[in-house]
Amino acid sequence: MQNNVGAVQRVLADGGYVNADGFEGVQQRGVEPFVAISDEEQNVRQYDYRPPREVRAKKLKDQRLIAMREKLRSEEGRRIYAKRARTVEPVFGIIKAALGFRQFLLRGLPKVRVEWDLVCLAYNMKRLHSLEMARATA
Repeated sequence: MQNNVGAVQRVLADGGYVNADGFEGVQQRGVEPFVAISDEEQNVRQYDYRPPREVRAKKLKDQRLIAMREKLRSEEGRRIYAKRARTVEPVFGIIKAALGFRQFLLRGLPKVRVEWDLVCLAYNMKRLHSLEMARATA
């Protein structure tokens, strides 16, 4: 990746990757992490007619997690984190909805890697076909 697009400067991740020690490891490599700490940083549906859930906010004690939460609440943090919705999330949505891939069928890391490579290949072929069709009709 470094040869094609340059060095990684930022990492954007959802709440499933909250790990204060991991933040430090990433920062030591010169990469700035932006990781959602709670549901507050997640996108909320604009039109949600379901009754609101009573969610008790988790009391954060680790200063690194508090700092990350505050970084994401800043205007710059919100702007940067919003890029996730335009970059990686559509890809996973297409893989799940259009390609119908929702779970791995094989077991063991080597087999799962092969299965994921095939899914990615299918996605890339679909994307290339769409781009070619758009170019041909333009």
